[in-house]
Amino acid sequence: MSGRDGLRAELLPLLVTWAALLGVLALQLGAALLLQVPQSASLFGLVATSIVLIMFMRIKAGSPLMRIFGVAGIFWFAVLICLGTMDPVTRTDYPAVTDTPP
Repeated sequence: MSGRDGLRAELLPLLVTWAALLGVLALQLGAALLLQVPQSASLFGLVATSIVLIMFMRIKAGSPLMRIFGVAGIFWFAVLICLGTMDPVTRTDYPAVTDTPP
């Protein structure tokens, strides 16, 4: 019996995390489809990332150095996302010049 209890104790946090991530996904889909607010994707991404940091990486129970590296990783990920979105946001479409026959 103790073997099943140990397995249950290990699987319960994983299942709760999975259910929480699915809940965040459902909220994000609902916000995108019903509210038509695409800017909310960053908020939902931050919430999902926080759930992963706390539950899977066990940042909450880690040392202060572990927390610093976790926050720094999130910060640099946000920097990369911001830099990656600068090109599509600032790009201007120039129409192609075509020769029309007389």
